[in-house]
Amino acid sequence: MKQAVPAPVERDAEYLNVNALSNAVDSLETAAQLIQRSDVFKWKWVAFAIHHALYSFAVVALTRGNFQWVLSCGRPSDDDNGRLWKQGEEVKWWRSKRQPFPKFRGAYRIVWEETNEEPPASRPSDESSLSLLANGKLIGFWTAFARVLDKRWMGGSVISRPVSVSDNEFRDIAWLTTRVRNDLQHFVPKYSGIEIAGIVAGTSAAIRVIEDLVFGTDAIWFRDKEQKERVRNAVVQLRAGLKSKTERSGVASQTLT
Repeated sequence: MKQAVPAPVERDAEYLNVNALSNAVDSLETAAQLIQRSDVFKWKWVAFAIHHALYSFAVVALTRGNFQWVLSCGRPSDDDNGRLWKQGEEVKWWRSKRQPFPKFRGAYRIVWEETNEEPPASRPSDESSLSLLANGKLIGFWTAFARVLDKRWMGGSVISRPVSVSDNEFRDIAWLTTRVRNDLQHFVPKYSGIEIAGIVAGTSAAIRVIEDLVFGTDAIWFRDKEQKERVRNAVVQLRAGLKSKTERSGVASQTLT
């Protein structure tokens, strides 16, 4: 005898509502929660979360109310190679190029050179904003990181400024990105020992950059004061977790290659 198919149960729709800033804040708070775990594998997840938080806050700082500022111009390797820029009272155009950071593939700073070249006449695009939003590709981590260190990209207002990062901090973040986040995210079967001192150093450098992005550059604005306070609290918790680790094991922040 054929059984009747039960009618589907109606449920209220439930959504995960995300925007660029809430995404960044959540990753930072997740790192702050994970660092309180007692097992050694917490460092993998702290590295993942803090890396994503740094990437996400950089994207927020660069967006300036227009998502097209953070879309890739084509191949990722083309971003920040040959871009022409003129601002304020500058007479000539300036051309960008990547200055690779030694020993870490993909990592770079942006340098600008004055040029006699001028950009071609712009043509109106047939692509709508909705199409760009659906099909555009977000800039990669290294491009976002390089741009928040650059005075042109971060000079969107008279009060905003770039983040200043020393070569040692850059190296610690690059090590965290390549040796921990990338290697473990795409883990090839093998035995791998990852030095926790490097994760501590990279996490510490990333926290310092995030803190400056949020509280020092005037490039990130919060409509919700409570959300900004959550960032401050997460930074405090993360620093406490790092300090506890260094005090217990004698791990000192160091530069790894």
